Amino acid sequence: MKAKTILTVTTFFSAGLSLLPFLNSKNRERAAMLWLPKLLAGAFSSILLVFATIGSIYGRLSRKRALRLSGLLGMGLSLTYIAHVTRRHEGFTEAFGDDWQEHIPPELGARLQPRRWMGISIPPEDYALQKDLIYAHNEHSGAPLLADLWLPPVGVQATGLGIIYVHGGAWRYGTKDMGTRPFFKQLVNQGHAILDIEYTLWPQGDIPNMVCEVKRAIRWFKDHAKIHAVDPQRIVLMGGSAGAHLALLTAYTPHHPAFQLEDDPGDTSVRGVVAFYAPTDFRDMKMPNEDPEKPRGIRHSQTPLTEFIISLSSKRKHEGDTESLSQAHMLAEGQNFFVRMFGGTPEEIPEIYELYSPTSHVSADCPPTLLLQGSDDIFQLAPGVRCLHQSLQHAGVPSILVEFPYCEHAFDLIFPQISPSSQASLQDVEGFLAMMCTGDE
Repeated sequence: MKAKTILTVTTFFSAGLSLLPFLNSKNRERAAMLWLPKLLAGAFSSILLVFATIGSIYGRLSRKRALRLSGLLGMGLSLTYIAHVTRRHEGFTEAFGDDWQEHIPPELGARLQPRRWMGISIPPEDYALQKDLIYAHNEHSGAPLLADLWLPPVGVQATGLGIIYVHGGAWRYGTKDMGTRPFFKQLVNQGHAILDIEYTLWPQGDIPNMVCEVKRAIRWFKDHAKIHAVDPQRIVLMGGSAGAHLALLTAYTPHHPAFQLEDDPGDTSVRGVVAFYAPTDFRDMKMPNEDPEKPRGIRHSQTPLTEFIISLSSKRKHEGDTESLSQAHMLAEGQNFFVRMFGGTPEEIPEIYELYSPTSHVSADCPPTLLLQGSDDIFQLAPGVRCLHQSLQHAGVPSILVEFPYCEHAFDLIFPQISPSSQASLQDVEGFLAMMCTGDE
C-alpha cells in the first residue's frame, strides 16, 4: 500500500514539474523564482517522463482515472519539451553549405555525438589536465593569471584545435573550472586542447583589461602551440554569459586600438567563436516597467541582470540576510551596475557603450560564430543575440544561431549527463569545432 501511495504522489508531482519549463513571467521577481526550477525541470525531463509513464500505466491498470490522466499529462509535457529542445535545424547547412559534413576529417567525425539527445551521456574519464599554470600577469598589479590546460588523453589523435574558455559571472564573479568539467572531458576526447582561463574581474579590471587578458591567453596558446600539438591558426574562443561577451568582443577586435596589447603586438586573431547566452549590445538597454521618477540614463542602464539582483537583495533585506544583501550590493550598488562599470550613462558616454558591444564590431573579417541561446533567458538576451546573428549574416560571416525553446540562462550547465538541451547544444558545439578543424570557412 505504501508503494502505491508513493507512486501516486510521484506521478502527480512529476506532472507538475513537467509543466515548469513552459512557464514564463514578465515580472522579474517571479521570473527569478522560476529560474532554477525551470532549469532543473528541463534537465530532469527524461526522468519525469519515466515517472509519468509508469504512473499512467498504473493508473490504467488500477482504473484510477485522475492518476492516468495526470501521467498522460506529464508524458505529453515532457515529450513536448524534449522534442522541441532537441529538434534538428539547418544552421550548419546555411552557414557552411549542404556538404558541410563531408569536410570533417573521418577520424574526427566518428567521435562526434551521433544524436542530439543520447538519453544518458557519461563523459570519458581519460584526459590530461594541468592545473593553475600561469599564462600572463595583470598589467597593473602584476598578479598571476591562472588557467587550467586540458589535453587529449594518450591514444586520442590531436585535432590541432585549441579552445580558450572564458567563464561567466556578470564580469564580477566566477572562476575557471566552474561546472564545465563534463563538457571539457567530451571535447578533449575528440582531440581538442582547452585552456580554461581566469581573468581580472571588476572593479579591479575593466572591460578593455578583460579583453586584453583574453588576448594574452591567445598569445600564450599560439606561443606554446607546438608543445601542445595545437595549430596556432586553429584557436577558438568560447564562453558563457559575461564570458561569451568577452569571447565575442575579443574575437571581433583583433586589431582594435582600444583593446591592443602594448607590449605584445603579435597576432590575436582566432579561427572561430562559440557564445552561450551572450550579452551582445549595450546600446539599447531599456527596461520594461520603467520608473518615470528615475533619471533617463539610470533607467536605460538598469538591465534585467541588475534588476534581478536588486529584487533579490530587497527580499533578503526584509528577511534579515545581511551577508547575502552585501554580496548583492557588490553587483547592484547604487542600482546602477553598468553605469559604474562603464563610467557613465549611455547618454554621457555613448561611444563606450558602442565600443563594448560586440554587435558594433561586426564586419566581413569576423570569424565564424556559433550562438547558443535559451528563448526564456531571464536576462532577456535572445533579441540581442538574434540581431547579432542577422548582422553577421548580412556581413557574409558564417553564423549559426541555435535557439532553445523554454530554456533558461545556464541551460547547458545543469546535469549535462541527462539534460536534453545540454546534450543538443554539445552536438552543435562538436559540429562547429569540427568545421573549425578544416580549411574551409
